[in-house]
Amino acid sequence: MNRARSRNDRQDRERQAELIDLIYAAMLGEQDWQRFLDELICGIPSGKAAMQMFNTQRPDESGVALQAGFDTPAINAYGAHFCGVNVLQQSLALRRDSLGYADADLVPADQLHASEFFNDWLRPNGIRSSAGIKLGAEGAWNFSLTLMSEQNDDLIREEMSRRLTELAPHLHRATQFYQRQGTVAPDSLEARLMGSSALGVIVLGRDCAIQTMNARAEAFLRQRQAPFRAQRQRLLMRDDGVEAQVKSMLSPAYRGPDMMTLALPGVRLTLIRLTRQGISLLFQGISLIVLIDGLDTTELFDEEVFALEYRLTPAERRAARGIVAGLSPAEISQQAELSRETIRAQIRSLYQKTGARNQADILRLARLRLTR
Repeated sequence: MNRARSRNDRQDRERQAELIDLIYAAMLGEQDWQRFLDELICGIPSGKAAMQMFNTQRPDESGVALQAGFDTPAINAYGAHFCGVNVLQQSLALRRDSLGYADADLVPADQLHASEFFNDWLRPNGIRSSAGIKLGAEGAWNFSLTLMSEQNDDLIREEMSRRLTELAPHLHRATQFYQRQGTVAPDSLEARLMGSSALGVIVLGRDCAIQTMNARAEAFLRQRQAPFRAQRQRLLMRDDGVEAQVKSMLSPAYRGPDMMTLALPGVRLTLIRLTRQGISLLFQGISLIVLIDGLDTTELFDEEVFALEYRLTPAERRAARGIVAGLSPAEISQQAELSRETIRAQIRSLYQKTGARNQADILRLARLRLTR
């Protein structure tokens, strides 16, 4: 009996030492964090693990940075809805850093079992017990590592909590390492684009925080007609459509294309989404590169095709032409020698025929007909 216990203790120490080695190897780039998670769940019945980001103010923007043991539909469902109703993450966000907590320590069992999160996500995915550790926080964002098992067993909960607590000092060093790193690496795509004299480049981080920008972008932001402006090191969008697209691409739950081009008056914006891996994603988040390029949309806009598709009258065509050229209703009325009320009525008619709600929608429709 003593020999078996001694052998198990030795195996546990060896496993823990291997996990610690993997943490530092991942920090140095010699291994990846996926290998660490795969080894972390060894010995846990039907073990699963997830590195998560949880936003206490906007829970539905939360998500998983890296996972082991889950299939794609489960992770997609979590990012699409269940991250926002995760009562365990809500409780973990209020706890001390660097200490493992079993699910029963975070939420009473009867309360957990009555929750939508348990009945519609945990149970269908075969999860009966879990333990989590808070790695750190940045504003409303909380970062954690969670272990899960199919067995509803207090000994399993204790083992998962112990394993996380013993790894806590090393995980804490990893989080500090990533937090100290510069936001733009010297050889990265962001850095290479910064050297382009032809483009304005802005690199955005979590919550539209401006990580860096080049001189051309700074000059662009000073223009009155710019579609966005900088305030307290954050990028504020004047256009609701652009704001929605930028925030969507910065969300961990985003599932669309990693590159998007938007045409605005006199400007083409290209949005490039860059993701990171593991703990670096937790603390550095998703980067969005905003490329600003001059574009004469008046020359490229195929007015004939646009007018035929939407059966526009000459007056509605004139309104569309003015919007694409970046003119205000007052400027369109001045050029047409008509009253502003008349032009506004024609613009409303244009919106009705095209299904647009504002000028940005007209520009997005026009972008589909830009030629190169």
